[in-house]
Amino acid sequence: RLSPPNLQDIQSRLMFLADYNKESFNDEMADLTLRPPVKGYSIIEFDKFDELVDIGFQYGQEQIRNWKATPEGQAVMKSTRAKWFMA
Repeated sequence: RLSPPNLQDIQSRLMFLADYNKESFNDEMADLTLRPPVKGYSIIEFDKFDELVDIGFQYGQEQIRNWKATPEGQAVMKSTRAKWFMA
């Protein structure tokens, strides 16, 4: 049996609704989009900051390394726009 969302859940979802709509547009415009595995964390878990930074950093390093090995990643890395930030 499903239970209805509480007020905090509703407010949280509404707060991110506009960003969610922009997300698909951003995905189309980006060469690479990273979404670290942080589903088990709440947006207000400030005490987990260092842990989340580490998760994001490790995830990003792995994903970028893998992406740079793909034909698409290699093409972007050879382009002028990438040379200044991903050498």
